[in-house]
Amino acid sequence: GDRSGQLAQVAIEDAWSPRFTALFGWYVERKLRGAFHAVRMLPESDAALQAMRAHAGPVLVALNHASWWDPLIAVLLRRRHFADRDNLAPMDAHELRRFRILRKLGIFGIDPDDPLVMEAMAAYVQRRLAQMPRSSVVLTPQGRFVDVRQPVVPRPGAAALLAARADMAAWSVAIEYAFWTD
Repeated sequence: GDRSGQLAQVAIEDAWSPRFTALFGWYVERKLRGAFHAVRMLPESDAALQAMRAHAGPVLVALNHASWWDPLIAVLLRRRHFADRDNLAPMDAHELRRFRILRKLGIFGIDPDDPLVMEAMAAYVQRRLAQMPRSSVVLTPQGRFVDVRQPVVPRPGAAALLAARADMAAWSVAIEYAFWTD
């Protein structure tokens, strides 16, 4: 049917819990230690992380999406570098219905194939940022898994969020996984 004139909504709202996020961050750090030999950052990344930590307004963290490990790396980054920020992140609503507990990490569900999703996501994030002005909004702009050797072709969601907030700063995070056996 014709959806013109309809107000788009996110499919599932987040249920942000700082306490749960701290506990989950502890769990993720131990899980990553068992699964990886090391997690390394370029030395110049520290200055960017310090600037992000010091920024008075909300921040947008744009990650490439190379693996299902990416959200756990985002949790580790938050735990180690900007734990004082609230958290928001979109996720495919179908998957979030399977893992509803992730809502406590600030994850909200969207239908990435809905043509009105960008409008819905931007409105939802603006409403949540009014309640939590020092949040980090973490997203994967390409919206799907992409091999790190392929170019990143972002969807317009990150740009829409940044255009709506003059006080929002943005950082991009590039992640690559190297496995000993591959």
